[in-house]
Amino acid sequence: KGGVHMRSLVIVIIILALLGGVFVADDMGLRYITKEVIKAADALGLAIQQNADAEQAMSELKNRWETFENWMLVLGNHKDVDNISISLLKTDNYIRNGDLEKAMQELEVARYLLNDLPEKDKVSWVNIF
Repeated sequence: KGGVHMRSLVIVIIILALLGGVFVADDMGLRYITKEVIKAADALGLAIQQNADAEQAMSELKNRWETFENWMLVLGNHKDVDNISISLLKTDNYIRNGDLEKAMQELEVARYLLNDLPEKDKVSWVNIF
């Protein structure tokens, strides 16, 4: 009978270790992705401030976002990912219409949402239970 309890305990410990590994990988993946998208957003902000080629920088940001968007949907909150997509779409529209002030404001919204995403979706015991 003691062997059955010991096996059960070992199985529970293995499952908890695997879950812990998944949670750590999820957190690291989300942080990496947001950092990469934020780099592109920073480059766009700099292009807008320097009156450089904002359309090219926006194109690079959109490409970076589209590369990671599906992963963000897996790792992050769908509503937050949708809000970031909408904010980037608005930023792009403002740039195309030549309203760089509004583009910069909307870009800041997207940056805020991106920065906040890993912290909001951080796996913790409180989120689990």
